[in-house]
Amino acid sequence: MSTLENNQAIDFKANDAFSRAKGAVRTKVICHLGPKTKDPESISELVESGMNVACLNFAQGNTQQHLEIVQNLRMYLAATKRMCAILVDTRGAKARTGKLKNSQPVKLKGGSTVRIMPDLDFLGDETAFGVSYSNLSQVMAPGRDILIDDGLVHLVVTEINGKNVDCTVVADAVLGEQKGVNLPGIRTDMPTLTAKDEQDLILSCEQKVDIVAASFIRKAEDAKKVRQFLDTHGGSNIKMFSKIENQEGLENFDEILSLSDGILVARGDLGIEIPTEKVTIAQKMMIAKCNIAGKPVVTATQMLDSMINNPRPTRAETTDVANAV
Repeated sequence: MSTLENNQAIDFKANDAFSRAKGAVRTKVICHLGPKTKDPESISELVESGMNVACLNFAQGNTQQHLEIVQNLRMYLAATKRMCAILVDTRGAKARTGKLKNSQPVKLKGGSTVRIMPDLDFLGDETAFGVSYSNLSQVMAPGRDILIDDGLVHLVVTEINGKNVDCTVVADAVLGEQKGVNLPGIRTDMPTLTAKDEQDLILSCEQKVDIVAASFIRKAEDAKKVRQFLDTHGGSNIKMFSKIENQEGLENFDEILSLSDGILVARGDLGIEIPTEKVTIAQKMMIAKCNIAGKPVVTATQMLDSMINNPRPTRAETTDVANAV
């Protein structure tokens, strides 16, 4: 039966049209845990409400907070005999903005010029700021876009001045510290694992977590490096999921999939690195290939985002979840 034939036969009035068979739940729920959900009571509520995987975002928080979550979760699981996996989401080698004067966000005016400098110690303002990527001037060219803070800040390169990059601000925006910097369509030479990533992976091995989601996997060699690092540090039993977050990762998807235990579709950065309208197509492609390969695939970013503040999801969000499943 074709997809069209299957869909037209759906009885939307049936109460059990989308019910889950007991013991046959294929789709799992992953929850990011942080300072507000690290206590035993919150963890208990999350597991009992359906959390299958607890995700620790190592781009945020500190080691002590993460260890506290692991300890509280494992104590609860031991006492109740329930099951819940632990997934570590690495920070990855992503360019970020540097410090600003008085550590305060600055307003950038549309049409103005701003200089980007490869100097994290530089105290930036509305005329110039630093970034963590030292080779920015070598990979950029006039006319190229630079997107900061998930695209909230849009700059267009006008000139390369030595190691500095001069840009025009496309529209009024607010620039903050430690915000992600995306270079759509640009292949960078940033390392697969930063010093922080290596420390976090060693901690993950020591804590015997279940899954590591490696950020910004661009090619097969990246996946190999993460796998080898885990194996070398006692993490051979840890599953390695590759996060696909840019054009290069999509182009090399087949070889990345073959070397990974699973895939995480990171729609946030991916939606900045490639045209937004292509994210859905890329998502469908990756999910289908993972299904064929028999490997798990995670769809992430802005999933049920409105429920941070509201008790019910939007209609668009429920459709998004159904489409991912």
